[in-house]
Amino acid sequence: MMMNRRFGYVVACCLLLAATHAKAVEIIGRLGAVEEKGVAVLVVGDVAPQVGDKFIVVIDVPGVGEARIAQGQVNALDSGIALGTITEATGKLVVGQKVKIDSPQAV
Repeated sequence: MMMNRRFGYVVACCLLLAATHAKAVEIIGRLGAVEEKGVAVLVVGDVAPQVGDKFIVVIDVPGVGEARIAQGQVNALDSGIALGTITEATGKLVVGQKVKIDSPQAV
């Protein structure tokens, strides 16, 4: 009987996590400007990110795929441009690099 309750609890938690994660939208953009720890991301598409959304900057590595070189957070929005701060970087940021914004409450 105890095993059935635990199994039910685990299933309920997994469903809750899946439902919560399913709402998130991945928004694609490109770096439009880079200044020290600040960046401007040109958003591609009709979905707008929200202040507080996390993002990563990725590069394409031939034969391997995408590699994350930086991560950050959206601080402000201005006419389709997300202004953000870089919180961690392992590579050089260059205008035009691909950005993926994880937006749980995208509009």
